[in-house]
Parts: sequence; structure tokens; C-alpha cells
Amino acid sequence: MYKIYFENRYIELTNNKNNNKFELYYYSKIKNLKTFIKQFIKDGKTHNIYIYHENIDILVKDFFACFCLVDAAGGVVENSENKILIINRLGRWDLPKGKVHKNENYKTAALREVNEECGISNMKIIDSMPTSYHTYARRGKNILKRIFWYKMKYEGNEKLIPEKEEGITEAIWVKKTKLNKFSKNTYQSLKIVFKKIR
Repeated sequence: MYKIYFENRYIELTNNKNNNKFELYYYSKIKNLKTFIKQFIKDGKTHNIYIYHENIDILVKDFFACFCLVDAAGGVVENSENKILIINRLGRWDLPKGKVHKNENYKTAALREVNEECGISNMKIIDSMPTSYHTYARRGKNILKRIFWYKMKYEGNEKLIPEKEEGITEAIWVKKTKLNKFSKNTYQSLKIVFKKIR
């Protein structure tokens, strides 16, 4: 599933035209797709839309080509008390993540970002999580950020140190049963990751 968030709205890319609840757009040409996306961004009234093509790989490739693609990676970190590490960045609850450096693989980037943003080390990746997608505009360009998430285990007891230079004001451990409270003040694209935390 490819669900790309535009703030609180999303476009879902699909190869199943019978399984949708919203408007269905049939993809044919990339030129038309670019126009369609621009209109969707401009028109804040249209909520969620499905874009259909029988070949999902072609659809994804062409959709991504309409944006400047930025790859990032992050961690869903669980400690020895089965609590999850979350951060408050710019007034919203988030998970530690950041851009993948040139010649850096996604797993290494995810571990590095958790270390830099929260001050802890020696996490172990134990599984992958759903990839999230969201868009934003910067300097007149439409950016599509693709975030590769990894489930991590942390057995240490280092003090959490939020990276203030990145707008992070808090880094805390939260019981899984309390996550729903924090997910109410997070990004729509991140809610799918929060829902997968067990």
C-alpha cells in the first residue's frame, strides 16, 4: 500500500479499482498526473483520492517522479521496560528520524538518527516497520519524504538528551498503553506507524 499524505489528506496508489471508499482517478500519462497532483495540492476541499493503474510499479515510479524525493529513516525504540521512545518536535509528538546521508544505508541512518536526536546508543534493529510517506513544499518545490522505519531494542539506561538544534524539546519513554494519547497530537502520516506498535 502506498498512502501519501498531504498534511491531513492523502492520495493512495492502488492496482485494485474495486477496493476504495473515495474518488478513483485512472492514471494514463505522467503529464496528466503532474497536473492532477498540482490541482489536488491547490484545492484543499478534495479530501482523499485513489489513483489506479493495473501496474503498481509503473504508477509508483511515475508518481514519485512528480516530486523531489527525500529518503529518511527512523526508529521505533523499545526499552527493557517495554516502553517506547517518543520525542516532541516543534510542538508535536514524533519518533526519532532524519535524512539518509549519501552512501549510507537505511538501517545505519535510523540508528544514527536515534543516537543524534535522543542521545542513546547501542540499539539493535529487530524488525522493519511500515514505510511512511508525506509531502511538503520548500523553496517552490514539492517534496515527497519517504521514511523507512525500524523496530529497535534498547537495553541501556543512558539519559535521554533531546537534540534542541533540531527543534526537539522533549525525549521520553512512554508505556504502549499510553501511546494513543500522544498520537492525537502527531502527524497523520505517523499515525500508521503508531498503530503498528504492539
